[in-house]
Amino acid sequence: MDISECVILPNGDREYHTLFRYVITKNELVNGKYKIEGHFEQPEYMSDHLRGKLMQFGVPEDLLAQFLKPKAAPKKKKKEVEPE
Repeated sequence: MDISECVILPNGDREYHTLFRYVITKNELVNGKYKIEGHFEQPEYMSDHLRGKLMQFGVPEDLLAQFLKPKAAPKKKKKEVEPE
């Protein structure tokens, strides 16, 4: 499942941008019910046009900012090297 934005270019072509995607990591049947585990990822950011429209219709800029900045990447562990 994903949430996408369609951007119409000046020449009439359309570009689709996936803003959010739910990635399923586990899918099983437990006691006759489906149990689905996963997480959301944000592969792309909304266009300036969509941002402007959301602000025009009352979405506060500080709320939009949460969706416009990249998430902090996990810190990599430093590889320790023994002195020679």
